[in-house]
Amino acid sequence: MLNIGPFEIVLILAIALVVIGPDGLPEAARKVARFFGELRRYGEEVQSEVRAIIDDAVAAAEEEKEQSAPDRGTSSE
Repeated sequence: MLNIGPFEIVLILAIALVVIGPDGLPEAARKVARFFGELRRYGEEVQSEVRAIIDDAVAAAEEEKEQSAPDRGTSSE
């Protein structure tokens, strides 16, 4: 997803420890985790809405196609 390796994670944690400090690090980690959780939920919501719109459009197109096609099941002999 982000292509972050183990070295980069350790570097980010070390910088966060220096900047935020050992006391504030757990709270900052919770906030970051909460943010990414909300971001994921928003992404899933948008994805489901887009899928519903596409499904509705496909169904409408199929219905229109069926209505405009001549009835091929009957033979006029």
